[in-house]
Amino acid sequence: MKEGLWEVRMVDTIPGQKQTDNTYSLGRDHAHDQQVREKARKFLAACTTTSDATSDGKRTVVMSCKISGSDARPLAVRAHRGADILGLDGRG
Repeated sequence: MKEGLWEVRMVDTIPGQKQTDNTYSLGRDHAHDQQVREKARKFLAACTTTSDATSDGKRTVVMSCKISGSDARPLAVRAHRGADILGLDGRG
């Protein structure tokens, strides 16, 4: 993604609840991105992938992580790519 100021629109739809529609501003800076990648690499070094599957264009990765000597609950992340959107869902 290019550096600069971006506008992000999020629409949350939860069954049984009112839909929310929000717009946020996001500043991108490659130097900051690199710092975040380095921190993520260190964090992920303490994690183990227990499953990684793709179905109907969606990828699901389940991981468990050791944080401060304790096992963290499994983390599932699903990502899908549409024409203009990348959706990420997480649960822990």
